[in-house]
Amino acid sequence: SSLYPSNIRQVNIGPETFVHDVPQEIQDNILNGLTVEKLVNKEIDTALLKKYDMSLSGNGMLYRRDGKSFLSELMEKFFNKRKDYKKLMKEAAQQYEATKDQSWEDRRKIYRIKQLATKVLINSAYGAVGNAFFQFFSVENAEAITITGKVAILTVEKGINDYLNKLLKTDGVERVCAIDTDSYYIVLDDLVQALMPNETDKQKIVDFLDKMYQAKLGPEIQRICSELGDYLNSYQKVLEMSRENIADTGVWTGKKRYFMNVWIPKEFIIQNQKQK
Repeated sequence: SSLYPSNIRQVNIGPETFVHDVPQEIQDNILNGLTVEKLVNKEIDTALLKKYDMSLSGNGMLYRRDGKSFLSELMEKFFNKRKDYKKLMKEAAQQYEATKDQSWEDRRKIYRIKQLATKVLINSAYGAVGNAFFQFFSVENAEAITITGKVAILTVEKGINDYLNKLLKTDGVERVCAIDTDSYYIVLDDLVQALMPNETDKQKIVDFLDKMYQAKLGPEIQRICSELGDYLNSYQKVLEMSRENIADTGVWTGKKRYFMNVWIPKEFIIQNQKQK
């Protein structure tokens, strides 16, 4: 959910919180030889971060935790504003379905435009920080945003694979078949075969996977995100991920070029009918 803005908030990235004079103890024991891979595999003891009350980013930049950066405040403000607009948009849609009053449909369109505009505003923060004409331009801060995202996405990928290998009693099987900037695609054929042998009803399989995500995989992903926040001594833990689709087929022709045959869980269909 809004990976780059969440990284700004989580690490407390900002020009006024950036640590210019790094304690030698941290330089020697944490930053010396630091790599994304070492952070993902938790090969570095980050306990010193608590001693100095500093948050660590993926590229080795440090940020103070004694106050919220102005960028973090902006991201939080606009993030919550967008949630409000999306809620109002949904309520307007429900009112229109119930009354067929065109004024509610007009409101829905207005709130939709507002939430989209707010989304663009939120996502522009990283671009601004990396723009040489921006007052608070900083290559270090821009890289901190993106590389922290890389650490997060690879950490969760590793955690998903480890969790499913433990669940299915396998070793070294990579069920995450593709990764994008802020998303994963997970193949669960063998999980279905193990827990629903000989089942051919695809709707039942989809419903099972939806419930399995809600009860097991989703909470495990949130646990991994929370654990990463502790490991980097983050200012706040706001990194969240959720399931987007369940599909029985997917075809990739290149980076960001794919299509999927998406199924809808029965529970979602029932809830949608009740709302209408």
